[in-house]
Amino acid sequence: MVHMKDDLTDFVQEELGSIASPFLLKRALTLIEQSPSDKKSLLEASDKVSRIIALFIDARLAERVFDNLKMKIEKSDEELFKESHFA
Repeated sequence: MVHMKDDLTDFVQEELGSIASPFLLKRALTLIEQSPSDKKSLLEASDKVSRIIALFIDARLAERVFDNLKMKIEKSDEELFKESHFA
C-alpha cells in the first residue's frame, strides 16, 4: 500500500494545490503520509483530511475528496486481495 499513499497524496495535491494554503496542504498530506498503510488507517486519515477541507475550504469539496480517496483505497484493497488469493 506504499504506492497507495503516493496515489492518495497526489490526488490531494491535485485537488487542493491551487486553493489551499501551503500550511493546510502540508497538514493534509502529512496525515496521509504518516498514517499506517492498512485500509482502516488510510480511511481514518482520509476522513481527517476531509474534515480539514470542510472546516477551512468547502464542505462539498470535502465530501468529494473523501469519496474519491475512499474509492481509491477500496479499489487498492480489492486488488491486493485478488493478488494474494489468486496468485
